[in-house]
This record gives sequence, structure tokens and C-alpha cells, in this order.
Amino acid sequence: MKVCKHAISACWYALKQRAEDVLVCPLRLVERFGDLQPDELADLFSTTQRVASLVERHFGATSLTIAIQDGPEAGQTVKV
Repeated sequence: MKVCKHAISACWYALKQRAEDVLVCPLRLVERFGDLQPDELADLFSTTQRVASLVERHFGATSLTIAIQDGPEAGQTVKV
């Protein structure tokens, strides 16, 4: 379920079995993190920061884990 969309990035909620998991990703399809343009990086991290704040408030959390799985050996399963 998509919950927010910006010019360059989007956020999906409840993609996995845990309700608190979210995915923030660029709208342009890229294979690896290093393929993103500077404006896409800025939007991705800005969107991640906004979503993190909402997740903390919604779940009453005081800490979060924010991760990037960049490549198959890092656990990346989504491919272009």
C-alpha cells in the first residue's frame, strides 16, 4: 500500500509481515544506490526523515533502524 509520493521518492507501508516496516525508494528505477543522482539522493533522505518521524510518533518509538540493502550480497532482492 503506497502511503506517500513526492516528486522523486515514494513510501510504501506494510510490505512485510511486520506492520512497522516501511520502504522508501526513488521513483526512477535504478539497480544500485550509486546510480542515484544528487537530487534523487536528497529527496530520498528527506522523505526517509519525514517518514521516520511519522513512524516514531505512530508507534511511540524512541529509536529506529534505517538500512540500505545495496546489492544481492547485502540482501537486496528487488531488481530493475
